[in-house]
This record gives sequence, C-alpha cells and structure tokens, in this order.
Amino acid sequence: MSCAVSQPAAARHVGVIGLGYWGTALATHLARLGHHVTGWSRDADLVQSIQDTKRHLTCFPEHTLPFTATTKLEALLASDMIIVALPTRAIAEYDFAAKLTAHQYLISVMKGFELASALTPCAFFQARGTAAKLATLSGPSFAIDVMDGTPVAVSAAASSKTDAQAVANLFHSSSMRVYLSDDLIGVELGGALKNIIALASGICAGLCFGDSTKAALMTRGLAEMTRFAVHFGARSQTLSGLSGLGDLILTASSMQSRNYSFGYKLGQGATPEQAALAVGSTTEGVFSTPVVTRMAKQHGIAMPITEVLNQVLLQVIRPEDMVGLLMTRPATEE
Repeated sequence: MSCAVSQPAAARHVGVIGLGYWGTALATHLARLGHHVTGWSRDADLVQSIQDTKRHLTCFPEHTLPFTATTKLEALLASDMIIVALPTRAIAEYDFAAKLTAHQYLISVMKGFELASALTPCAFFQARGTAAKLATLSGPSFAIDVMDGTPVAVSAAASSKTDAQAVANLFHSSSMRVYLSDDLIGVELGGALKNIIALASGICAGLCFGDSTKAALMTRGLAEMTRFAVHFGARSQTLSGLSGLGDLILTASSMQSRNYSFGYKLGQGATPEQAALAVGSTTEGVFSTPVVTRMAKQHGIAMPITEVLNQVLLQVIRPEDMVGLLMTRPATEE
C-alpha cells in the first residue's frame, strides 16, 4: 500500500540516536524537511565538530548538516519521534526505551539482531518495557544517496497502519517515497537477513565468479530469507518488497555495501579480521550470521547458504569451498 502523503508533514521534534552514516543521513533528510532534529553521539569530538563546522568530517565532509548534536542522551528523550541508528549489537548498552511514553514513537532504522536475546530491535525494545509506539524504516537506500537527495523508496512498518502512516508522514518527500506496512516483523527480518546473503554474494565476486552465480545465490538467498521470516510470523509478500528483495538487490551487488565489500575481501583471501579492518565500520551481517544459524537449527529451518557462510566466518572452511558445498547438495524442488 503506497503512502497517501501529499503535503509536507507538520514539523516534529525528532531525536536521532547514533550519528554514523545512516543516522546522519536521516537526521539531515528530516531537518531539510523542516523538522526540529537533534542528533546524539557519545563521541564528544564528533559532536563538537558538528556543532562548530556543520560537517561530519568522517562520514560526510562535503555536506552541510542542518541539525544540532549533543552528547547528552537525556536531551533527546522528550522528542515526539526518536530514531535509533546504533549498531544493533550495541542497543542493550543504552537504557532509554523504558523511559518513553505512549505519546512517542520509537523508530528503529537498524538491520540486525541484539546478540544476547536474538531479538530484532523492535522486539528488543518491547521486551525492555517501552510504552512508545514501535516502528521501523527499511529499504534499498544508501546513506550517500539520501544525503544527495537521490530518489529512494523505503517501507515504514508498525503493528498498526495508523502508526505506519505517522512514520511515513515524517519521512515522505519528493526524494523519499515511503510505502506502508503493518508487517513489522517481516520488514525488520528482511533488513537483517539480506545482509547475510550480501556477504555471500560478495564472496562470490571476490572469487571472480560471474553474474550467473550471484543471480542464483541471490534468488536462493531470498528463498532462505522468506522461509525464515515466515516461520517467525512474517508475510511472504513482505520479503518480496522493498525491505526484502529490494534491499537484497542493492546490498548484494554493490561495493558501497559494507556486507558485500566484507564478503568480497574474504573471497580475495582476507581473514575476517582483515576484512573488518578494510571495511572500517559495522558490518551487521557478520554478527547476524551466527545468530540466524543458531535460530535456524533450533527451529528446524533449512538455511544452507547461511550455515555454510557461518563456517566461512568461523574459518572452518575456506571461501572457495562455500560454493562447492552448496552446488553439490542433493537436487530438490525449487
């Protein structure tokens, strides 16, 4: 269902927790739309630099940032809309969800799992006892494209269409088309699972396999993603949309994708540690792969690509063995 927004949304007070690439890009997008945006980082030097120069010298040195920044997390917690753009594995370090009220929105833009609980971000916040309305924004959109105003399309998901519409209203613009979904778990899982397949696709590229190999991997990867997500309550059609197939196409075929780039380095012979240094920022698929492998085994879900990739990351097998193991599996119906 497409977003019904035709006029710019009324200005809201927005807090963005996490000022990496994605958090900075979304904070900039929302401030350009006229919202009152404050970004938070625990990096005092980064915050001071943003305040002094209106630049994020690490991520976007050429772009002017139209929002304010702070190191005081409490300063954001009265915002109408609070966007969380932290590395997913780190969200347990911050105890803010339970402090929010039913009048606020807590919007995850993360694509992974909290490691100890194996929960998606919204499920984790719910388990932490938040009263806020939970939502997520996900889809095929690189941070640099959002910063440059390149047209993108994403999905806003919440348990109710009313809440999804409110989130869509916040982000929707001439450069960001927002579609609505009430399949919250499906949109969250699509964003997390595609990172795993993007890692495997990068390995194929690093091994110099052709486009035919990557096409097969992505197609069967989508089947794995759908099988896993449906088991946990998602609708299969959600995985065929922007937050599943759309995001998979983007991140499993571009060197701008950290997951694809990490896999590419592995395919070229780097160790996981060397690949992490080369990529230089959080690669969610590296952390999601063992979580999903464990969950798939516990629930009896067939995830051959994920399982073999996990062995590569553990250095049990070599990257060049991965495709051979997958190709020699017994023939089955598609």
